[in-house]
Amino acid sequence: KESKTIIMLFKIAVIAAIVASVASVALADGGVGPLGTRNAHPLEYINIRGIEDLRQRSAAALSVSPDSFSGNEGWVTVSWTGLPVTDTNQFVVGKAPKYWVGAYSPSNPNVTETAPVKYRGVKDTTKASGSMQFRIFNMRAAWAFGLFTGGFDSPQLLAMSSPVKFENYEYPLQGRLALTGEGHLSMRVSWVSGYEVGATVRFGVQSGRYSQSSAADSTVTYGASELCGAPASTVGFRDPGWLHSAKISFAPGQVKPGQTIYYQFGSTTIENWSDEFNYTVPQPVGPTVRADVIAFGDMGIGYVDQSTDTGHHIEPESLLTTANMVKWLNETQMIVHIGDLSYARGYAADWERFGEQIQPVATRVPYMVGVGNHERDYPKSGSRYPTATDSGGECGLPAEARFPMPAPWQSGSRDPSTGMRSDVAWYSFDHANVHWVMMSTEHPFDTDSPQYKFLEADLAAVDRSRTPWVIFTGHRPMYIDSTNDTPSTGDQTVAEALRKYIEPLLFKAEVDLALWGHHHSFQQSCPGLFATECNKGKTTHAVIGMAGMGLTTNIEHKRPNYMVFVDDEHYGYSRIQTTETTLTMSYYHNSEDQPVRQFTLSH
Repeated sequence: KESKTIIMLFKIAVIAAIVASVASVALADGGVGPLGTRNAHPLEYINIRGIEDLRQRSAAALSVSPDSFSGNEGWVTVSWTGLPVTDTNQFVVGKAPKYWVGAYSPSNPNVTETAPVKYRGVKDTTKASGSMQFRIFNMRAAWAFGLFTGGFDSPQLLAMSSPVKFENYEYPLQGRLALTGEGHLSMRVSWVSGYEVGATVRFGVQSGRYSQSSAADSTVTYGASELCGAPASTVGFRDPGWLHSAKISFAPGQVKPGQTIYYQFGSTTIENWSDEFNYTVPQPVGPTVRADVIAFGDMGIGYVDQSTDTGHHIEPESLLTTANMVKWLNETQMIVHIGDLSYARGYAADWERFGEQIQPVATRVPYMVGVGNHERDYPKSGSRYPTATDSGGECGLPAEARFPMPAPWQSGSRDPSTGMRSDVAWYSFDHANVHWVMMSTEHPFDTDSPQYKFLEADLAAVDRSRTPWVIFTGHRPMYIDSTNDTPSTGDQTVAEALRKYIEPLLFKAEVDLALWGHHHSFQQSCPGLFATECNKGKTTHAVIGMAGMGLTTNIEHKRPNYMVFVDDEHYGYSRIQTTETTLTMSYYHNSEDQPVRQFTLSH
């Protein structure tokens, strides 16, 4: 079992290296490039409603090999014949391809009602036949491939392949761990499957021998009508399956810190179980317990087959960040991802890919998340930003349902008459010798808001004798080197609001470190920052939104006095390590094994 896990992790690292080497090719393969804009999902460029079905008049044909898989992922060769040729090659880098192949799941799509999962452009339009490869994975349904002409503005379907099937559509997938906030002997396990009944996690202290089990305390799904708008509720929707969550809990004395727990998740009703995974029992919270955590924001997903999928452009860096998490797994105790998770933005298949991508990490250590604008924001949904559509109509539901976090986090429900959602996307927890506070910058945070009242009470109750360090996180930054000062949603506009309402709480509680994302860069403030002045308080701020999505380069001509370091040219991640008296934060480029920036706070 352990050797299988090691091989799987090694494959991910190798794949990430391969993707980095082909990134330039990917842009030339129908990638967005100059075609795209910073906030558009590549699938938005396809005129899905305007697709014309020409299969009855087309001589083109598509074939696939293989046509089935016994496992949960694999490579498919898609071949075509009868493509109408052109005298000169009309494939142009950075422009919508004349001919393209869309990958669909389920395999019987109404192409005018359903977006493809991803696509690839045909590179040579002078040849009637050709082939390309796609990597596909089990999303509880078969896949099929469509061949199109007419670019994206006037697409016409020429041929559709036969289905590519997986053996088990009820298989439990996309496992992930989270702390429960109930002590070191408790761990939450979440997963997705195609079967509702009997969801259970079984576990024990020996590989292959599961002496205990726990039934899921939550099994949910949702339909298109529960989402807030297009494309999430229209062309981007796909059945999310059943989202399960269960707790592994031990009584005092049953297990010891540092002991390995082996577990599987699945269904007792149909005896359908996942691979075996394992995690290490954490140390109980205490002042001398050292923390070792990887933290970042704004990662997104990556595909390894050169297809265009999500984000501002093709993102090999997302996979490299994931590979670096794998590299540190034997030392890392927890991952903290502070918003903008998958960047699905209404195209639900991207959530499936995100779950698959992080599973090798998230099944070994807790994967704690916050919400960002690309999870939550949509008009009349309860977002703080009344005109923002950054979630593509998701308004938080897919993220919050997939990633149950400690109380008071809850995905809530949507009032069909008003569209407002009752979700709670803020919470706190203790880990090692750190008290973590996770706010939502996407919900109201003024002094009359429920979130403000929670943050005020939580910070006031911190016990420094138990957790000598306090780390506060949110998605949009309180301090930022950025020229974006547009009303309502601009970086500087939101930063001013955070300083008005939230910064006094940080000052009073003497928060040590505040982490932010949203701006795709790494930035470090001066120590003791308060009211834009250094050495006036206790808090150091860091922006860590450089984990995978397109870098943000709107840096001010003159760096603000409160920022001592800004890097808008590299992707990476951060590590946070503590002792009882020191907190060290290290910033790594994805391509480097040693930190390129490091600072230490001391008590």
